[in-house]
Amino acid sequence: IWIGSFLGLSRIDKKTNILTNHDVSLNDGNTNSSIWSIIKDHQGTLWMGTYFGGVKYFNPEYEIYTYYPVSDGKTVGLSSSVVGRIQEDKQGNIWICTEGGGVTAYNPLLKEYTWYKHRENDANSISHNNVKSIYYDEVGDAMWFGTHLKGLNRLDLKTNRFRHYELLDGDINTNTIRDILPYKEELLLA
Repeated sequence: IWIGSFLGLSRIDKKTNILTNHDVSLNDGNTNSSIWSIIKDHQGTLWMGTYFGGVKYFNPEYEIYTYYPVSDGKTVGLSSSVVGRIQEDKQGNIWICTEGGGVTAYNPLLKEYTWYKHRENDANSISHNNVKSIYYDEVGDAMWFGTHLKGLNRLDLKTNRFRHYELLDGDINTNTIRDILPYKEELLLA
């Protein structure tokens, strides 16, 4: 069992109940160890989103760490250092939700980044740059994003087109989507 916390990365061995702490501060000067999210990709490696520390990649078998920092250019790095949720799609792309930078999609094979940021008066952009939640619909080949104050977004990965869903009852708090969970043929939003 992998555990991310404000103190870093830990692992509990379920057979022995032994807790092991892993030092995720790297020798490249990035010492932020506050882990907000963890996913295990199809190869068994961990991708960790940190608070003001970008993304850290950890291969537990070989104890290999890689740091993915924020960048000024969308082809060379992350759009924000405050990383929330992370998701992998069936092509192996890593989707990274940020606070303030929208979403960064990273292709590990090609080492390419794609940014999805809000653009005023552009219906085909994400509705807000503070993205709180993510869900990958493998059957529909679409990414769903929950935002802070601007509702739900669906990105069709075949057409690269966005669709926005926002409640119209006047209460802006109802348009903050903190979690997206599948339930039968529906999505539950929290």
